[in-house]
Amino acid sequence: MFRPKIPFFRTLAHRHQIQSSYRVLLRLTRRFSDPVERTYLYSWIRERFHTNSYQTSPFKVNNLLSDAKWAELVLTDALSGHPTQCQLISDLAYARTGYLHTIQQTLNEFHHPTKSCALIRDVRPPHSKSRQPHPAYRIPVDQRAIT
Repeated sequence: MFRPKIPFFRTLAHRHQIQSSYRVLLRLTRRFSDPVERTYLYSWIRERFHTNSYQTSPFKVNNLLSDAKWAELVLTDALSGHPTQCQLISDLAYARTGYLHTIQQTLNEFHHPTKSCALIRDVRPPHSKSRQPHPAYRIPVDQRAIT
């Protein structure tokens, strides 16, 4: 069986494909006019790419790249004014649905006078914390999104 001398994830073609999709997604986030949505999308994309930077399985990497292409299509549709995609981005950024919504609920329980809850310092999922423990990759909870 033929085994290449360089693993696929170190080839220039693979690195170019990953970096180009990363740059395209970040460029698309800059075009959003709402600063809350822009901050959320930028942090989310950055965190997802840095969390999965250690993937070495070709199958998993292809799945992640297809997810990135889907996210690119969603962002493009939202920027062009598609109402469903605009609502999806707005709900995620303003913590009406998704992971930030659960964080908001947990923070509300923490500040509730009768309930005690551990203070949340890092808002990323547990698998993300274990793979990328550096605090620079945290998704910030924008106070403007939580009323």
